[in-house]
Formats: sequence, C-alpha cells, structure tokens
Amino acid sequence: MNRPVTDEQFEQTARLAVSRALSPDRGFRVDRAEAYHCASGKPSAFIRPTLAFRTAKTLGIVGGSSALGKHRVSLMDIARCGAALQLAHESTLPADDWMDQETKRRGQIPLYAHPDYGPEVAVMTSLRLLSRVYCLVAQTSFSSKTKKEITLLFDRTAQDISRGQEIDLFPPRALFPEKVIEAYRKTGALFGYSAELGALVVGASKEQRSLARGIGECAGVLYQLRDDITDLSRDTSEAKGRRGVHGVAVSLPAILNQGEVRAVEKKYVARIEESIGALPRAERSPLGEFVTGFISRLK
Repeated sequence: MNRPVTDEQFEQTARLAVSRALSPDRGFRVDRAEAYHCASGKPSAFIRPTLAFRTAKTLGIVGGSSALGKHRVSLMDIARCGAALQLAHESTLPADDWMDQETKRRGQIPLYAHPDYGPEVAVMTSLRLLSRVYCLVAQTSFSSKTKKEITLLFDRTAQDISRGQEIDLFPPRALFPEKVIEAYRKTGALFGYSAELGALVVGASKEQRSLARGIGECAGVLYQLRDDITDLSRDTSEAKGRRGVHGVAVSLPAILNQGEVRAVEKKYVARIEESIGALPRAERSPLGEFVTGFISRLK
C-alpha cells in the first residue's frame, strides 16, 4: 500500500518540475532573465501549489497512478500542476513590479529595473513563463477532457487577474471598499484556481470544486489585504500601496480605519471556515489544516 505523499515530497517534486520547465541558456538575454527571476535571492513561499496539493489530498488520493481511479492523482501529475501554478504566479510578477515601481523582488532588483534587462525583457519573460504553464499541463497523464477543463479554468482565471490589475492601474477617483475588493481578486483568482485545480484532478463534484475555489479566493483576498497592511506599517508617513493614474492607492488600509479593516478580515475568515466545514473531515482535513495555519500566520 502506498504511503501518503507528504508536503515535503510534493514541494521537492514540484520545484524540480519548475526547474526542468525553464529554458536552458542559449545565449539570449531573455534566457538569463527567466533564470534570474525564478531563482531570486529568497525562495518563494509556494503557497498556491501547496493549496492545490492539500485540496487534492482532502478530496481524493495523491500517489500511485492517475489511471488507477477517478479520485486518485499521481505525485508527478499533481507536481506538474503545482509547477504550472507557480509559473503562472511568476509570470505576473515582472509586469506587476514594473507597474508598481517596486525596488526589490525577494531581495533582488526586479527585472524591469535591472541594468541588464529592463522593462522590455521583463515583458518577454512574463510571456515565456506563461507559455510554460500550458506545456506543463500538456505533460500530465490526464485525459484530454481534464486537460481541457484545466486550460479553460486558467483562461477564466487569467481574465480575472487582468481585470483586477486594470483597477490597480485605472482606479476611479472615488475609491470605495467594494472596488478595492474587486482589485484584490486578482490575487484571489489564482488562489481560487489553485484550490479548484486540486479538486478537479481528483474528480471532485462540482459543489466541492466550487467550495474549494471559494476558500482559495477568500484566502487570496486576505493575503492581499495583509500585504497592504504590511506596506503601510513599513512607512506610516505616506499612504503606501499600489497607485493608479490618479495617484489613488488601491488599498483598504489606505481608505478604512483599523477597525473597519479588521471587520473585513473577519468576514472573509468566516466565509472560509463555513466552506471548510462543508468539506470532508472539515478542519482536520489537509486543506483545513493548511488554511487554518495560513490564516494564523497572517495575523
């Protein structure tokens, strides 16, 4: 009988899949930029891939062969999905850093500001990384139907990300909390996709997939909110946060008081807890444990 696949085994296999998916250096600047961006000074937290893995473990079985049953996924297949999620996330960062005028990305100079690369190479790198997502999905042993579902879900997610980014860049002059939450969904979209992908590949029901996506989306909104709170705490002399063409900070902590921000956090935590309660094994499930730990680290 196969032993349960651990988080460490999954992450090691998925990170190896990421490394293998990247292009070798054939002397082009974009080859070096891709390697530089993905091998930055501080390793990424790998939250999105782990969210998919934990969801798959909650709603199915991870290990063995994906062909052994409807509710089973092999370690290699879920690892390739995890690698695709990580590269989908990485593909958004070069352009995001440029638009936000970030000075550091995981302890290094962002691509757009690097003297060897610049914004043009940053854009090319984003496109290269995005193409890897589809290659990794194609390399899985899933059926054509499942691969198609994965691709269509990612298309929907990419649209949500771009709409959220547009609000960041072109916010209305009068910015209301509801519009900021809509912008936060650019982070929530990929979190939600990660959770639903984990459910999809183990043959979960539509209801379970919807619950998983909702959990992920709420976790993503909380993650973005906490990121904005951290930005403000670093320098209270100015209202930091992403600013659009009108100089408006698309950030809840910039337009709400501390009590109102806490109320928003509590609302999204309550939504997550309610959805987890409707899943198998509830809070003791791999997904429940992961999300509970994730929330506690954000506080």
